[in-house]
Amino acid sequence: MEKKKKFQIIVTSKERDNFIFQYEKIQNIKLLRIIFLEINFNSEKKIKIFFLTIPSEILLKIFEYSLYGEIFKNKMENSDKEKKNRKKLWEKEFFKINQTRLYGIILASSFLGEEKLFKISISLISKVLIRKSFLKLKNLRKPV
Repeated sequence: MEKKKKFQIIVTSKERDNFIFQYEKIQNIKLLRIIFLEINFNSEKKIKIFFLTIPSEILLKIFEYSLYGEIFKNKMENSDKEKKNRKKLWEKEFFKINQTRLYGIILASSFLGEEKLFKISISLISKVLIRKSFLKLKNLRKPV
């Protein structure tokens, strides 16, 4: 039986309202829509809306990644070398996902400002692409 991960995601709006998402609840949602609405009531009266639809499994991966850094900093009292080894193992397990999810993580992490996750995801894809020959890459392209 798979052990359920227990953590909460707390999002604070500009009005300082807290929205708490339980992990189990988000896991059951197929798509989670995040809407950022910024209204400027100055003389220009600009309205900016950023709309993003992220599959919940990808959003959970992003939240999981952003939480793991704190876990490694606070709870590990081992040597630096052992920390790095554990971190590498964790990242290896974290990225055992299919390519569609990986591309989703890249897009969502870029939009949400998770810079470190974005860079690691991009470097992972570049390593995969370097190993492929030109003909294999050409064959990956599907006709429109």
